[in-house]
Amino acid sequence: MDDDAGDTKLLCRALGESGLSCALRRARSMQAALGDHGEDAIDLVFLDYGLPNADGLVNIDTVLGQWPEAAVAVVTGQGDEVIAAAAIKAGAIDYIPKRHIAPASLRRLVQNGLEVTRLRHQIEAQRQELDTFAHTLAHDLKAPLRALDYFTLSLAEGIATGDSHAITADHTEIAGLVARLHRTIDTLAAHLHPGRVMPTARNRRTRFCAPPPRTCAPKSPTAARHCGPGRCRWSFALAAR
Repeated sequence: MDDDAGDTKLLCRALGESGLSCALRRARSMQAALGDHGEDAIDLVFLDYGLPNADGLVNIDTVLGQWPEAAVAVVTGQGDEVIAAAAIKAGAIDYIPKRHIAPASLRRLVQNGLEVTRLRHQIEAQRQELDTFAHTLAHDLKAPLRALDYFTLSLAEGIATGDSHAITADHTEIAGLVARLHRTIDTLAAHLHPGRVMPTARNRRTRFCAPPPRTCAPKSPTAARHCGPGRCRWSFALAAR
């Protein structure tokens, strides 16, 4: 995108000699580019920073708004580190003075620019996926926690009144909610560590709820309080953590 026909010819000739396979679109102004090529799929835009009647940084924003998947390389008649930094900050992938236009330099610019743009979009897609996952996870954790709060209060009432039927029902509901939380946590772990085999809920119950050997001694006052006459309930205390 350049209003100077000589500069446009120089750029097209260098691209043709670079060995890159590309189809070129030409425009002398932003309005012409939007009108003639606005619906085209564009991979990379060479944007003249000094287009008349337009601000170079605003043009970068306009190009990315019209072709969000495209890479933007800013071209200018003179090198300026301040302009280069501002262009990169505005979303351009590179900056090249017109005097440096050559087949080899354009080849590097195009290859690197397309790769940088691909990585940018990949990172953005992953960020959006993570946002969606975090929102879903928060919902999936809050719902059973609210239910656990309700059934815990209900269980306390059942214990206070000695209603064994209510106690059994509340215990069943709580066990189901705990299993649901385990599945949610397993899903999170699998998302964070793909390919790793995670223990199942059944394996967890087997590991944590196995009764300790009869010869074991309580290792703390807390454990001693859980060990009453007859059957030791130390394993239950471990499972509840």
